[in-house]
Amino acid sequence: MQLHRVIFRTCLLTGVCLALQAGPCLAQPSPGRPHTAARPAATLNADPELNRLITGLVLKHMPHSYTRDKDWGHQDERWDGIKWKTDGWQIKTKRRKKKVNHGKWRKYSASLVDPKRQFSIRMTNIHQNKDQKLAFRLTFTTNIKL
Repeated sequence: MQLHRVIFRTCLLTGVCLALQAGPCLAQPSPGRPHTAARPAATLNADPELNRLITGLVLKHMPHSYTRDKDWGHQDERWDGIKWKTDGWQIKTKRRKKKVNHGKWRKYSASLVDPKRQFSIRMTNIHQNKDQKLAFRLTFTTNIKL
């Protein structure tokens, strides 16, 4: 699971780096927010070509199905009584144990439905925030079979 997070973060960072270097690929400022000299940090939307590039990178490195079975099949050993055995006047005892289902069993499974046609990523609202850091919004669109 950690590997998937690392791959996904790498893809997102690659997309951000491409967005920073792709000045010509960025579209015009958003409607309703004109770019003026008093407003140096305009809000931009990524070009469809850049969105396709980011989508392709993420699809290439992201797993298309995910399954998690937390505590699935977890059993615990419990005391189940005493076994008695007599040997003359001597009584021998032995504890009985049995396996019982323990905890809440959970199983998750999800997979992308036709990812080549129905998976897309859009980068919008690219701007510098007050701390002079690049900020943007990523929108993921896909169909998932649960």
